[in-house]
Amino acid sequence: MRIVLWLAAASFFIPAGLITASLFMAGRAPHSATFVGVSVAVSLLFLAAGLLILGIQFRILAIARLRNEQGSAANDDLDRHLFYLAAYLMICGAALCMIMTTVTFAIAVRINEGYAVFG
Repeated sequence: MRIVLWLAAASFFIPAGLITASLFMAGRAPHSATFVGVSVAVSLLFLAAGLLILGIQFRILAIARLRNEQGSAANDDLDRHLFYLAAYLMICGAALCMIMTTVTFAIAVRINEGYAVFG
């Protein structure tokens, strides 16, 4: 589960960096405050989403550690719920990876054409 959530978080961090970098490396990057503001806002949104995924991963691991410290009667119910929660998060994380790979590819194509992502 860790690798899936790390990949999902990275799939948000990479576009955030590319969007910000596109303002500086694109030859025809717009210098209007609107375009810069939109680019920074979207980059921060992607960054926040990646950090949220890492926070969820941290909390799930903390719950799993607490499970080891509890009695065996409580562990049966907790194990079942943790299993399904981990399965749902892995499915969603894999789906996010696929979606964000497409977004990252689109951003890279836009930068390769010589344009900023927004503008």
